[in-house]
Amino acid sequence: MKNALGTRIPEEHIQRRSYEIWETDGCQQGRDEEYWLRALAELEEELERSWQAALAPDATTDVVMPHFPVSQIPTRSESGRIDPNTFREAA
Repeated sequence: MKNALGTRIPEEHIQRRSYEIWETDGCQQGRDEEYWLRALAELEEELERSWQAALAPDATTDVVMPHFPVSQIPTRSESGRIDPNTFREAA
């Protein structure tokens, strides 16, 4: 199921958040659908806020991906996960 942004929230994330809500609410039985819908709404709201923040005119990024020349095909090691702590600006 896609949300208004056209992004799919993984079912595992909804399940995890639903479980957290259920625990916080005292582990009440018989309200599964309510907890699921609440979890989905919370996650969609968080996603919407993050998109709005990212698209704001004054938004900045913490990490900038390195530029590769067009003639160089990225290898698996170059396109792997980058630790953002290694690219922080010097204070």
